[in-house]
Amino acid sequence: MLEKLRANRLVIASATIALICLLLAMYFLDSSNFSIDMFLLFDVFALKELLFSAEFWLFVLFFSIANGLFLFIFIRFDRTVAIISSVLAASLAFMFSFALFDITKMLAVVLAFYLIGLVIAEELVKMRLAELKRFRTLRAASAGMSKVIVLICVGLFIAGMLIVMPQQESYADKFDKAFMKTLLRMSANTTANAMVESQRKLMKAILDSEQYMAIRSSPSEIDKNFALYLDSFANEIFSKKYRERAVAQVEKAIENEEFLKNVTGKIPLHGFVKGTLFILLPLNCALIFWVFGQIVVKNLSAIIAALIAKTQRA
Repeated sequence: MLEKLRANRLVIASATIALICLLLAMYFLDSSNFSIDMFLLFDVFALKELLFSAEFWLFVLFFSIANGLFLFIFIRFDRTVAIISSVLAASLAFMFSFALFDITKMLAVVLAFYLIGLVIAEELVKMRLAELKRFRTLRAASAGMSKVIVLICVGLFIAGMLIVMPQQESYADKFDKAFMKTLLRMSANTTANAMVESQRKLMKAILDSEQYMAIRSSPSEIDKNFALYLDSFANEIFSKKYRERAVAQVEKAIENEEFLKNVTGKIPLHGFVKGTLFILLPLNCALIFWVFGQIVVKNLSAIIAALIAKTQRA
C-alpha cells in the first residue's frame, strides 16, 4: 500500500514538474528571436543570432528536462499511467501557453504531433528496455526521444506547408532575397578582398614601372604633382580602412533590391525551385530541427531521464 502511494506521488510530482518545465520552455522560446520563417527560409544569420541567444538555450534546457521526466515516467510506470500522466501534463502545459504566448499559436500543429510522439515513445521505450542488455535506461530513453523528434519534424513539415501554400508568391520573394543575401554576405569579405588585391597589384605595377619613375624624377611641376597624387592614392589603397570601405560597399550592394532580383533570375532551375517551395521550404525546416534535435535535444533528454531513473533506484 505504501509502495503504491509512493509511486502515485512520484508520477504526479514528475508530471507536474514536466508541465512547469514545458511552460518555462514555451516562455523562453517566445522571449527569444525564434520565428518559423528563419527555418523555412534557412536564414543563416538569423539562425546564428538565435543560437547565440540565452533565451533559446534556456528553452532547450527546460524542454529537455520535461522530455527527460516523461521518459523517466515511461521507464518506471506501466503503460496506462505513463501515457495518461505524460499526455495530460503536456496538454495542460500547451493549453496554458496557448493563452499566454503567441509562439504556441504558430506551433499548434507541431505540438499536436509532439503529443502523438509521446504515445509512440512510451511503447518504444518499454520495447527497448525488454530487448537491451547493457545501458538499458539510457539507450531506451534515447530511442524513445528519437521518435518524438521525428514526429515533431513531421509536425513542422505540415505546419510549414500550411503556412507557405497560401502565400507561395510572397515566400518565393522572401526566399530569393534571404537565400541570395546569405550567399552574398558569406562571400562579401572574399569578394571585397579580391577587388582590393586586384587594385593593389595594379597600383604596385604602376609604381614599379619605368614610366612612373620617369614622371617622379621629372623637373616638371605637373609631373611632380601627379606623382604625389599617385603616392597618396597608393597609401590609401594599401591602408586597412580602404579594405573596410570595400567590404561596406559590397554589403551595401547586397541590400539593393534590383541587384538581388537580377542575380536571382540567373540561378539555374530557379523556376522549378520557385514552383516547389511549398514542399522544399517545409522540408528544409524539418531537416534543420531534425539535425539539431538528434544531436542536442535527444541526448540531453535521454541523459536526464537516465539520471532521474538512477536516482530513484538508489
